[in-house]
Amino acid sequence: MEDSFLTIATATGPYEIKEKGSRFLSFVTPAVSEGEVLSFVSALRKRYHDATHVCWAYRLGDGEERASRYSDDGEPSGSAGLPLYQELARRGLFNVACAVVRYFGGVKLGTGGLCRAYGGAARAALEETPPHTETVTVTVTVAAPFDLLGTVLHVVKRYPGASVSAPAYREEGVVVEARIPRSKVAPFKDELTERSGGRVLLT
Repeated sequence: MEDSFLTIATATGPYEIKEKGSRFLSFVTPAVSEGEVLSFVSALRKRYHDATHVCWAYRLGDGEERASRYSDDGEPSGSAGLPLYQELARRGLFNVACAVVRYFGGVKLGTGGLCRAYGGAARAALEETPPHTETVTVTVTVAAPFDLLGTVLHVVKRYPGASVSAPAYREEGVVVEARIPRSKVAPFKDELTERSGGRVLLT
């Protein structure tokens, strides 16, 4: 699995497009749970309480999709939420939600027209929102004798993207928390065990 994935750093919107009199206002936001997404959608419903529809989609994961969902909010099935999800997936974005508020303009667009309008609204927001690369790390707790602290810190520095907490001094030695890119955890543990002669405890 990769050590990083694409997401966004900040919420943006509204971005507006018009289609045969209907207005489509699009928004995107970072989110790591469905609860965050539903709060985001609820806030939009309150802000745009007179809108005809508030459709949304999200995609969660850290480089591998672990959850996704979309809502057409009364539009024909698959004509609104699905195009939003497809835009998120096409761009390879994770932990991102997209919502589009529609004000009906009096002319029905049909399923195909709705798909194009909602997809276009999502694109309008995502094209204006810079992607952010998030590094995925795993925390490894290292307990070592005092004389091996330098060795521990040296090994951590050998792994790009890794970081380490300030040492906590105990009677029997030191404890640090090393954040290691997830694909490098096994090599890190093996190297540190070898360099320390097996004198460190890794959890």
